Formats: sequence, C-alpha cells, structure tokens
Amino acid sequence: MKVSGNDQQGDSGVYAVGKRFNDIFGWIFRPQSQRDYGIDALVEVVENNQTRGELLALQIKSGQSWFKERDSKGIVFRSDVEHLDYWQSYSLPVLVLLHHPEEDQVYWQVVNFSTIEKLEKGWKLILPNENRLDKNNIDKIKNFCSYHISKKSYSLYKLEDMSLALAKRYSAQILLNDKLSRGEIVQLINSITNNLIYREYYRNEITKVHWSKKPASVAWTTIYKNYEDLVNNNWICRSQWISKDLPKENAPGAEKGEKIGDELVIIWSTIYDQLGDIYNDDINKEDYLEVAEKLDVCCYKQYEKIKNLFSKYTDNKISKTKFYLKIKKFISELESIDQKFNAIEIPPLECKEYNELLYGGFVDLDNIRLVIENEKSGISNEDNMKYLVSMYLKSYGKAIDKIKYEHSKL
Repeated sequence: MKVSGNDQQGDSGVYAVGKRFNDIFGWIFRPQSQRDYGIDALVEVVENNQTRGELLALQIKSGQSWFKERDSKGIVFRSDVEHLDYWQSYSLPVLVLLHHPEEDQVYWQVVNFSTIEKLEKGWKLILPNENRLDKNNIDKIKNFCSYHISKKSYSLYKLEDMSLALAKRYSAQILLNDKLSRGEIVQLINSITNNLIYREYYRNEITKVHWSKKPASVAWTTIYKNYEDLVNNNWICRSQWISKDLPKENAPGAEKGEKIGDELVIIWSTIYDQLGDIYNDDINKEDYLEVAEKLDVCCYKQYEKIKNLFSKYTDNKISKTKFYLKIKKFISELESIDQKFNAIEIPPLECKEYNELLYGGFVDLDNIRLVIENEKSGISNEDNMKYLVSMYLKSYGKAIDKIKYEHSKL
C-alpha cells in the first residue's frame, strides 16, 4: 500500500508532539486511530504519578507550509469554519499544535472565543512565538484543562442539599456569564463538582450533625446559558457525579451521557436550540402590554359587574332567574377574554409575574362561570354555589392590588 508524503509528515508531527508530552511533561499521550475529524490525539495530565481525569484534545499539523504566514506576535493559523465549529463544540479544550520539522520545534495555542479572530471570510488563530511545547509552558498548558475557570464567567444561582440518611448529596444550578465553548463548560463542571464534594452547606441541623466534615457522595449540576433559559428550564447540559465508594444500593440511578471523568458524566441537551426558538418566539413587551392591559381592564369590569350582581342576588334584591339571565351575558364576555388570553402563548420574561397574576384573576372569574353553570345543571346546590362564588370574588379582590403593583413595575 502506497503511503503519501502528507501522511508521513502528519505522523512525524504526531510523533514529535507525543514524545514531548511523554518525555518533558510526563503526561499520557493517546493518538487517535482516526484523525479525519480534526482531533489527532488526547493528552492526560499526570502529577506526582497520579491522574485526575484532566484531558486536552490536540490538532497537530506538521511541515514548513504551516509557518509561511507570521506577524509580530507569532504564527498565523487558518482553517475552515467546519473545523472551528467542531473544535468549539468539542467536549474538551482543544489545542492547535504546529510542528516545524527543520527547527524541531512545536508551537501551540488553545482554541476558544478569546484566542480566535473572526474575519469577513473565515477566521485565524495566532500561535505566539513564546508558546513552545517545552517545560517552560507546562503550567500554562495545564491551566487549560485543570480547575482554573474564572469565577466571573459563571454564577451559582442555587445550591441545594439533597442529602439522605445513606448519602450526602448536593445539586447546583449554574448561570453562565460568559460565552463558553463546550470544552470550557466541561472544565467548569469539573471545577464546580470538585467544589460540591467538599461543601459544608446543610438544609437543617439534622443533616449537619449527620454529614458535617464528610465529603459528598453524589453531586449534580445543571448549566443554563442565561436567566431566561433557567426560568424556562432550558438547560444546555447537566452532569452527575457518583462516588465509586458509594454502595450501589445507596446510589441514585446512573445517568447515561458522556463520561468526562472517572465518575463524572455530562448530558448535553439535544433540544436546546429548538426550545430556545420556541421561547424566543414570544411577543415583544409593547405588543404584549397592548393586549394584556385591555384584558386587565376587561377582567376588572367583569369582576365589578359580577360582584354587584351577586350582592343584589344574595340580598334578595333580584330573583334567582334574573341573576341567571344577567350573568349569562357576563359569561359570554368571559369566553371572549379567554380566547384573547390563549392567544398570548409566551409573555416577555419581565412581564411574567404580571401575566401570571392577571391570568390567575381571570381563572377566578372563569371559575365563577363554572360554578353557576354547575348549579343550573343540577350538579351542585344553591348554597354551595353561593359559597364558591363568594370565595372566588374574594380571591380576585385580593389579587387586584398585586396586579396593579406588578403592572407599575413595567
């Protein structure tokens, strides 16, 4: 079988990079059997003869042709958009390494949103002249796959103690403050999970006495790109870590996902974009308020009419027959309001509280309609009808000030 010069040159680069990681760094170098997808090898950090599941993915290029374009900062690397998308969505941090066979030097740079430069056509990456694959850069490279994510890049939105008698367990909801690649999110999950294992937060004194100063056996994280995603429970990924020392009978069901550590599994959402499209399909604030404010006024008017009519009926100022005839008209108007409410599928996030209170008030009025119809059809008796109508009127009456307050904030 004939071997091309490009294949030989590529193998030479992989060998040169692997030898440096093995001999200089003392790390574990694992060439990939298939390199067509843009990842030539994986490397795992080793410290004090111990591994911690900290990995880097490597794209290796070899030959003088890769060094033709330089600027004052270093070597300019260009590739196609497909490779960039693949590397940015990869579950590990990706390093591009260029091997110069004549100089016997290897230069590197991590691929992330801060190192790449988008151009009108394509993109480029600068491999700094000082970024040589040597002992001077061990710590610098290790930072890309160890627990050194900036705390400014995320916020711990919610921490929950989920401990049981037989297992100390924590769950964390995380909001991203920066745009992170998949590889960086994996680093973040590693970091947060490592932190959760040794947290000392407890939901009550009983769990504190039972689990104080003991490491957790289970840790979950849920990652959201923004607050709106969190409200809509549209997570980008979840993770689960279960200690190998926890007996199976005391452990939760193991999640099926991508293994990113000895006991750490990550599950990427396959419907994130679809749900995002649905939630982003909502109407804007001004269009929403144009409809909602009319509904608000209409509901309040119906409330006043029903309250006055019901008061006359209970005070025996009008007969039951007249009460039913007048209330019939109000019921038809409520049905019209219902159709308009249903037309508002998803309100703007900042209008959520107002919308929920407004709709809750409408439900109170609509329940009055159902109660009266049930009494007319013989399902319930008159005393029961009076009690329930009175209860729903009071409920709406209590909500009026809350509705006004939420509207004032908009």
